[in-house]
Amino acid sequence: MPDFTPDDMDIQPYEYVSACGPGDIKELIEELVDSGHLPTSVLKSNQKNKSDGLGRMQSDFADKLQKLTNVYYSISTEDEEVLKTIINKYI
Repeated sequence: MPDFTPDDMDIQPYEYVSACGPGDIKELIEELVDSGHLPTSVLKSNQKNKSDGLGRMQSDFADKLQKLTNVYYSISTEDEEVLKTIINKYI
């Protein structure tokens, strides 16, 4: 990560980012996602054709499924049955 002295306490975001290397930028983005300041799709769009081969629409769909997973205990019984029907149709 960039190193700033106490005299540089009034650091602008662009100054910090421009002092970062590629690994630092990746770590910064991951931290922003983990803390909820950026959506997880940012990570997937950076990796999109690198490892998982997902296109934009597939990545968006995967993000929606992840959000659905996160609210599993809030889903009504009726909604759960609808989801099971959809899943069984394609599996």
